[in-house]
Amino acid sequence: MPIHDLTPDPNSADEVIREIARLQVLIESDTRPTPRQQQLMLQRLRVEHQSYLAWLQRYASYFLEPRVWTPELAPMPSEARSLAAPSGKQPRVEVFADFAGFSHRVTYPKGDGDETRLDDYVEYLIPRSVYDFIQEWASEFHRHAWDDAMCGQHGTMLWVPFDIQGRSIARAIKHSVGEAARVFYLKPDEDPFSFYDYAREMLMHGEVPCDEFTTPGLLHEYLQD
Repeated sequence: MPIHDLTPDPNSADEVIREIARLQVLIESDTRPTPRQQQLMLQRLRVEHQSYLAWLQRYASYFLEPRVWTPELAPMPSEARSLAAPSGKQPRVEVFADFAGFSHRVTYPKGDGDETRLDDYVEYLIPRSVYDFIQEWASEFHRHAWDDAMCGQHGTMLWVPFDIQGRSIARAIKHSVGEAARVFYLKPDEDPFSFYDYAREMLMHGEVPCDEFTTPGLLHEYLQD
């Protein structure tokens, strides 16, 4: 793929290119931004695309080889099949990245005296291989996100591949815990494209957008000139 080709192909075999093309359509068809905001968003998306093409050509070496979730990475333990909680009382696993060093959290419903206690199980259902995957993923955020988001060195962080990896982690966790917990993926607030599909809930077969979380503002200050 030539480095100067900046038109993302929505039918590309590359998942990152397809996602960049999808984001471009979302931004171009969004009536909420001002023309200036839309221009800045599309400009950042072009930087993302160009940086990813550079990485493919090995002109940039800062991003680790992308790892994609496979069923073998996180086979569903048999224990998870018998740990389905009553509707509305499932623990919640949220996968995210931030500068405080956290990469996921598990929260449990407040007790009312009759719920099944799953808090001794959910973390243990996540296999070691997935924790290793999380550690590698979080390290990329700490290595590059600050320079990109806060220092204006756009292109240092490859946000779309990072998001795809985060969703892979969340899917791996979902297949590990089964119906014992609900699993969500949240884009980092620093992600310049976090306004679009900020939160997703992972299902055993697929994923769906989720409106249970407050979406960051349309345009971050660090996207300005």
